[in-house]
Amino acid sequence: KFGLGVNLSNIGPKVTYVDNDQADPLPTNLRLGFAYDIYQSEYNNLTLTADFAKLLVKRRENGESDPVYKGIFTSFGGGLDNVMKSIQSSVGAEYWYGNPKLIGLRGGFFYEDPDRGKRKFITLGASIRYSMYGFDFSYINTIEENHPLANTLRFTLSVNFGQPETTVKKPEEKKIEEQPQK
Repeated sequence: KFGLGVNLSNIGPKVTYVDNDQADPLPTNLRLGFAYDIYQSEYNNLTLTADFAKLLVKRRENGESDPVYKGIFTSFGGGLDNVMKSIQSSVGAEYWYGNPKLIGLRGGFFYEDPDRGKRKFITLGASIRYSMYGFDFSYINTIEENHPLANTLRFTLSVNFGQPETTVKKPEEKKIEEQPQK
């Protein structure tokens, strides 16, 4: 099973905190993501993911930026090398056990070019689901020292008030009928 997602977010005018001369553009962002279930059985599911994000804001050396409708296009300037450096990328894998999903484990890696922020993270996570309840845990390990997100732990408790998760149906076995011997 293959999944694809595209998102364009933070589209709007500049934000003013002090005065109009110091207005900042919203961080208009284009994201493209892929997911592929490489293994799926009645009780096991393994998914690989990849995600790419591009900031669609063109800021000039004098500090000014293009309006949002123009920045979406001018942010791709500067040649292919510049565009490739401006793309943040992440990859990951997620494993679920159970029918319906009961225990999940995940890991991932986030990369940003050194000229554009130099962020690199390794992420790990786990989930437990039972009936309509869920508990999620995640950990971020930044590769560089003294990063504000270093050793970040996140916990989520959730309650699903919607329809219960459906189970994966077992493939039907084909019966071979015996032919009468002549």
